[in-house]
Amino acid sequence: MASTQESVSQTIRAQIAMSGKTHQSLANALGFRREALYRRLKGIKPWDTDELDEVAKFFGLKDAYSLIDLARKNSQQFSSLERAA
Repeated sequence: MASTQESVSQTIRAQIAMSGKTHQSLANALGFRREALYRRLKGIKPWDTDELDEVAKFFGLKDAYSLIDLARKNSQQFSSLERAA
């Protein structure tokens, strides 16, 4: 099972893909350079809670708790698929 940080990053990558938004637009919303966003998405640098609040708002979610809950659900679904395979 993935760590919370890994699950959150996977969910953020999925949200970028599904929303049609770009990595650059998310980086801009966070006040980051694109490289700083990639470091977080790759797990090199952990997300902090304020950043997760901003990411959640960027995707139309209420707050970081909503984003983490979505990541938890996605992780559970992925784990179920792995067990079934």
